Amino acid sequence: MIYDASRSRIRKNSDACRIRLRSLVTSAACIIICLLSSTNLPAAEPVAVPFELQPYRVRISLSYAESPELEVALCKSVLKEIPEISDRLLGEMWTVTTDENKWLFPMSAQHLARLTAEKLPADWTTETFDKTFLVTLEYSGGEYQLSGREWDPVGRTLGTAISRPVPQRRELPAAVFRLAHDLFRPRLQIERITDGVAAVTVQAGALTPADPTCAQLRAGQFWQPFLRYRNPQGMVEKLQPVPWTLLQVSEINPESRAHGQARVVSGLRSALPNRRRPRIDILARALEPVASQTELRLISRQAPVKPLVGVVVDAKSKPDVPAVRMMTDRNGTIRIPARSVDPLLWLSVRSGDKTLARLPLVPGLEAQVTAELPDDSIRLRVEGELSILQSNLTDTVAQRAVLIARIRRLVQLGDWKSANELRTELRLLPSTDNYLKELNAIRIPAIKAAQAAKDKGAAAYIERVCGEASQIIQKYLDDEKLKAFDEELKELERAVPAAKKGTPKT
Repeated sequence: MIYDASRSRIRKNSDACRIRLRSLVTSAACIIICLLSSTNLPAAEPVAVPFELQPYRVRISLSYAESPELEVALCKSVLKEIPEISDRLLGEMWTVTTDENKWLFPMSAQHLARLTAEKLPADWTTETFDKTFLVTLEYSGGEYQLSGREWDPVGRTLGTAISRPVPQRRELPAAVFRLAHDLFRPRLQIERITDGVAAVTVQAGALTPADPTCAQLRAGQFWQPFLRYRNPQGMVEKLQPVPWTLLQVSEINPESRAHGQARVVSGLRSALPNRRRPRIDILARALEPVASQTELRLISRQAPVKPLVGVVVDAKSKPDVPAVRMMTDRNGTIRIPARSVDPLLWLSVRSGDKTLARLPLVPGLEAQVTAELPDDSIRLRVEGELSILQSNLTDTVAQRAVLIARIRRLVQLGDWKSANELRTELRLLPSTDNYLKELNAIRIPAIKAAQAAKDKGAAAYIERVCGEASQIIQKYLDDEKLKAFDEELKELERAVPAAKKGTPKT
């Protein structure tokens, strides 16, 4: 979208004609309404405007600090020209209102970038406007500097800040409008979902803009869905973002660019309802690349201040493509560069042999993303302690087998004295009860910790692996076998005369 200053005179004349014609139509409509209101006809029910015919109510709020380079007259002229430029390029798609922002302080790009939704004025949180663009205008180093952010009161989202220089004074009105349009993220409504494909309608999609580059739906475009809950009076009660879920436009209706289809990509089992329900709107906001990479941070769901360190993340774009393996640092973060080809990645987050999550991500759409995952430290601690227990168990089983073999050999040689010494050493080896007590010392505290963290999956896993370890202990360290061996030796001992005991064969 380019504003051509060389054609401004011709366009202004056509704009003047269009504005005069619109005023005449508006006056005629007002007269008809007044005549109808003077009669005794019953009031008609308000007709709901289809979503694709609803123009965006846009506010552009300009903030600047008055200076010799930024006089009041200049800024007022900029605000006055912006609606004319919008009408020329977007037509009825935008209904633009401009004002001078007086609450943002300091009026700088740095402060704008640090602004949070909680610091916005109360009247900005209402849905009087569909989109509000907060723009700061500064002068430094011989040129103007514009910075802006989009506030979407419907989705309660504050967009990423964008800054750009403007070298010439006469370019300011077009530059402010161009910045607002670049910040603009259109909105669509999901009508129904069938087999993972959503039928979508974009707001103001039937109001075709004069500039064809301003089309809202594009093939391959990604959207972020959210749910809006309304009470019986139609007031918004709650907004619910849908995490780790994206819509990717797969088809655009050639007859009406307001409608299309989008593929639902989600790491959740049931991310979105299949169709619209009363008082629940399924909406989505367009996403555009804002960074060269995305920093993904993994934290514990039970303790959000705890980063998940040393977790393996395998990323792949297609099932038949080799995965790229990464590992989180001590802050629990990895950095994934943006991709121009096959931008969608599937991340398999693994801790040991267990897969914690499988998440879709398009690097570059957001600069930073945080994922809350189950804290796997309990499971890892149990696995480590069980590994030590099983290692000790293997040593005990091996020592028992060696001692039994040596005792049998000494009995065959008639060396009962040495055999009895080894029998004493055999009885001192850890028994089944000893290992079962150690196993309970691992199992019980771990289950209590999992229950306290409300991690049913970890509790079930601990019960299962500890049950398997108990079976291994009882199978390979069976005390009944040791008792049977003692009875065998006692029978042999009774059969040997006392005079021959302790005298080995030569």
